[in-house]
Amino acid sequence: MTPAPVAAAKNINTAAEVEEGEDTEMQLKTSMALSNKLYFQAKEIIIYNDDILTTNIVENDSIDLIITSPPYNVNIKYNSHYDEMPYKDYLDFEREWLSKCYDLAKDDGRFCLNIPLDKNKGGQQSVCADLTTIAKQTGWKYHSTIIWNEQNISRRTAWS
Repeated sequence: MTPAPVAAAKNINTAAEVEEGEDTEMQLKTSMALSNKLYFQAKEIIIYNDDILTTNIVENDSIDLIITSPPYNVNIKYNSHYDEMPYKDYLDFEREWLSKCYDLAKDDGRFCLNIPLDKNKGGQQSVCADLTTIAKQTGWKYHSTIIWNEQNISRRTAWS
């Protein structure tokens, strides 16, 4: 289950940059694995397409800013994520990746989370309040909530 690509500033060794004297085969394999997961790079901004829960590409305490819009658990058809799990399982999943993000962020790192205030598919749930509580429990400091007042939301969704 992949909530979002991993983004970080990190140098990537290419096959041509492998240093002599070290385990060249291992470096080459690592370099190729990183290249396969590279989604976008421009100067110090690098976005990897990797599972946030299992990634070993990004070091802990290395990310300045994380911006994400995780699955909302409203039965969206993703390729790699089951988006209609029981709410308790959904919150456990959210806790797991929020904790991983906290570990990856620098001490003064920022975290922006795009989530619905509430959801009513599968029963009324206060998603924003629940995920804000979990984020605070994992170590994130709460700053503020920004309301995206989308007009005529009854016929559209934030993910359309």
